[in-house]
Amino acid sequence: MVDLVDSEDLARRAELIYAGKLRTDLERDHRHEFVAIEPDSGDFYLGKTLTEAMGKSREAHPGCLALILRVGHVATIHMGLMAISQLFPISFGGRQHGRACRFP
Repeated sequence: MVDLVDSEDLARRAELIYAGKLRTDLERDHRHEFVAIEPDSGDFYLGKTLTEAMGKSREAHPGCLALILRVGHVATIHMGLMAISQLFPISFGGRQHGRACRFP
């Protein structure tokens, strides 16, 4: 059975973990890298690429959703002069809309 998870709640919880526990150290030591934050456990995974961070998170927490942020950046991905989060309603590491599925 698929459990529906509110993606805005997931993003909010992961952003609180980033702001409260991770930001200072990561922005000092891992600026420009990607971090995947699994909000239920509080675990986080770093990667030089978005794919690497996401892969580490999925390997450790199969079927769980994670928020991916770029350390020290406003947006996770930039396209030209606009951040992708400004172009599409569903974004990587920004305010997300709609619902996401979590598989047990």
